[in-house]
Amino acid sequence: MIDIPPELRNKYTSFLAQRQVPLHSHNIYFKWLRFYLDFCNKHQHTPSLRGSLPFFIEKLHKKKQTSRQQEQAQHAIHLYYALVNND
Repeated sequence: MIDIPPELRNKYTSFLAQRQVPLHSHNIYFKWLRFYLDFCNKHQHTPSLRGSLPFFIEKLHKKKQTSRQQEQAQHAIHLYYALVNND
């Protein structure tokens, strides 16, 4: 599993706070972001491109993640996209 670079970690933390994500949920969001970045690295997807997300969600589905977990992951990654693409 890859580590989130400190600069990205700091920016994502601030962004989560700006988007009013409860502090107690931040660890979950970071978990999904780490999994997503690791997935993209292993499968040669560009993390900042939105087209990578359906492949990641499909992988979660195959790994028997619940629909709630898939929704959490999707929201975490949508926030990542908003951060890195200045949405």
